[in-house]
Amino acid sequence: MRLAVPVVNAISPSAVPEDAPTNIAAFVLSPSSIRVEWAPPTIPNGAITNYTVNYSSPSSSANISLGGRARSHDLTGLRPHTNYTVRVSAHTLVGEGPRGPEEGVVVATEQDGMCVCMFSQHEGCGGI
Repeated sequence: MRLAVPVVNAISPSAVPEDAPTNIAAFVLSPSSIRVEWAPPTIPNGAITNYTVNYSSPSSSANISLGGRARSHDLTGLRPHTNYTVRVSAHTLVGEGPRGPEEGVVVATEQDGMCVCMFSQHEGCGGI
């Protein structure tokens, strides 16, 4: 006798990402622009709908919202010779996950376009 086994399709509910995007790095492109790069969170808890790049200096702060497929963004119109702290967060339909890295990635542009890159995850400066 053969028993019929019902097929059950289940979709687990989404939640906010459990962790921040990974491998976050920032590189100086010019005295007034920085490229920010990242990889998706290791535990996204659903489809990533968008990313938020937060960047701040001692005198200002801003957020940029990007699509869920983005893996980098160029911040432009920045002030030369200024420290910028960068954090990135991922969003699902449920909401925003944590910003990372916790202490931020700090990049300092100089007047002549040289940079000082300080990475929170002990990464190199990408040959810069």
